Amino acid sequence: MNQASRRASKWRIRAQAQAHNIQDTSLEAYEILKPNLGKKQRAVYNMLNMATLTGYDMTNTELSKALHWPINCVTPRVYELRHYGLVKISRVRPCAVTKRRAMAWQTVKGKSEK
Repeated sequence: MNQASRRASKWRIRAQAQAHNIQDTSLEAYEILKPNLGKKQRAVYNMLNMATLTGYDMTNTELSKALHWPINCVTPRVYELRHYGLVKISRVRPCAVTKRRAMAWQTVKGKSEK
């Protein structure tokens, strides 16, 4: 990647971060990892990010239902995204599907947002 395309990429990342009020560093981390994320990891991340941007969080079972995947496909992907620092726990709350207390997840946002 030449210097001009790196500079353009940084400006694009900053514009996206400002549009969604996301910390530059969080978006840069995602942009770096995005090519390395698998198809299922990306699907889980995109679903959680959509929920996060609209002010919601999701449990593993809710993700499983929304993606029409078995729970054993969702849980490891959430763990991997947590390991990459792209997903964090939002709170513990009753799951809309199981009605049991469960951890709800959201994507990592800038520190100014809550």
